[in-house]
Amino acid sequence: MRRCLMLATLSLIALAAPAGANVLQSLVQYLDLDGKPISIERFRNKVSVLVVTDKANVETATATGRQVRAKLGGDPRYLYVVVFDLKDAPAIAHGMIAGKIKEIMREDEEIALKEFQKENRSSETAAPQSPLLIPDWDEGLSFKIWRSSPLAEFSAFQEDEGHKSRFDRERLQRQQQRLKSNVHIFVIDAKGEVQAHYLGAGRAEEVVSKVRSLW
Repeated sequence: MRRCLMLATLSLIALAAPAGANVLQSLVQYLDLDGKPISIERFRNKVSVLVVTDKANVETATATGRQVRAKLGGDPRYLYVVVFDLKDAPAIAHGMIAGKIKEIMREDEEIALKEFQKENRSSETAAPQSPLLIPDWDEGLSFKIWRSSPLAEFSAFQEDEGHKSRFDRERLQRQQQRLKSNVHIFVIDAKGEVQAHYLGAGRAEEVVSKVRSLW
């Protein structure tokens, strides 16, 4: 009886514990938008700005990202990463969607460079770095990232649906969907732990301030 109670307690602790320490390890299990492996070395000794967005919020995500990159430029102490939640994309369209994302991001980089030059006219700061782009075709990566959030409401992603009634399961799924439908900006330290999670547009100043505080 005591053993069962202990195992149950450990299971609850594991479920409730933030997964922040595993975020970078989760990222390197996926391929980038070009289908290439992602090396953990890219993250070594760097603070990561990790954006998670779905198709509906790409415009907001890129606009906020440009503001962050204009201020941080090409500083080698940070890495800018974008994860695209593409769960509903049919497999037959993956290639076309990847191409469209590349097109959008090429245009975004041109705008980001202009904004950077305007922001840093008298600065020797390097031009904005190109982002690491990761497609998430099954939402598995995005879900792991959301689970790592320090925001209280995101504990909804740590709940086990298996032991819930249909009513409670559907309610939880609605809650999760509401939370998903945002632009998410995570700041992750060099150890891979989530230090901050910002929702929506207009958070660039906060993101930049947090990144610099971790250098």
